[in-house]
Amino acid sequence: MKRDLLDHGFKAHVINEYERLGFDPTNSYLKKILFISPTLVGAILEDAFIEISLVVLFLLIVTGMSQGRDMVVSFFEPESLFGFGRIVFTTLTIINYSICMWLIPAFLFELRDKKNNITSKEEILKNSFFSTHLFFAHRTISLLPFWIFCYSIQHSTSMHILIIACAAFQLILLNIIYSRCRSFLKSLKIITLLSTTLLFFLCWFFFQKQYALVKGLYTALLFVISFGLYLYFARDKRVN
Repeated sequence: MKRDLLDHGFKAHVINEYERLGFDPTNSYLKKILFISPTLVGAILEDAFIEISLVVLFLLIVTGMSQGRDMVVSFFEPESLFGFGRIVFTTLTIINYSICMWLIPAFLFELRDKKNNITSKEEILKNSFFSTHLFFAHRTISLLPFWIFCYSIQHSTSMHILIIACAAFQLILLNIIYSRCRSFLKSLKIITLLSTTLLFFLCWFFFQKQYALVKGLYTALLFVISFGLYLYFARDKRVN
C-alpha cells in the first residue's frame, strides 16, 4: 500500500485516511477511528506482519509452556537455585526482543531502498519505505513483549486485570506525551532512568526475600523500561 504522506503519528494517520475515504468531516475522533478501522487494521498488518507474527509466537511460548513460566516465577522464590543474574539476563532478553520490533523493518527497508537505488535525500523523502511506513504501529508493538511477560509471571486474576489496565493507561499516556508534550522528553527520560535504577536496586534488595513484593517490583520495572524505550524511539521528530 503506497501512501502519499510522510511519516506521521496515529492521530494524523486517522485524520488523513478518514479524509481520503471521504467520510463526514463533522464526526468525532472516535467515530473516525471506527469508520477507518478496517483499512487501519489492514495497513498495520501489511506494514508490520513479521513483527506481529513474532509477538504472537512470543505470546504462545510464554503462555503455552507452563514449565518455562513456572521456572521464571521460581526465580523470585526464597532459596531458589537461580541467582539475581538470571533476572538481569531475562530482562535483557525482553529488551532485545522489543528492539527487534524496530530492527527488522529498518533492515528490510534499507534493503528495499538499495534495491530501488534510492539514495538522495529527495528520493528518500518521496519514495523511501522509511517515509511511508506506519511507525506508530512499531512503537506499540515494541511494548507488547514487556506486557506479555508481566502478565505471564502473575497468577491472580486481579493482577492480570491490573496489568491490562496499566498497559492501556501507558499507551494513552505515551500517546499524549508524544503528541503534545515532546518538549518534556528530556526530563521524562531522566525521570525514567532514575525510576529504573531505583526499582532495579529494590528488586535486588528484596530478591528471594519477599516473593510477592519482588514480583510486583519487577513488573513495575518492566513497565518503566518499556516507557523509556518508547521515549527513546520517539526522539526523532521526523518519525511521528
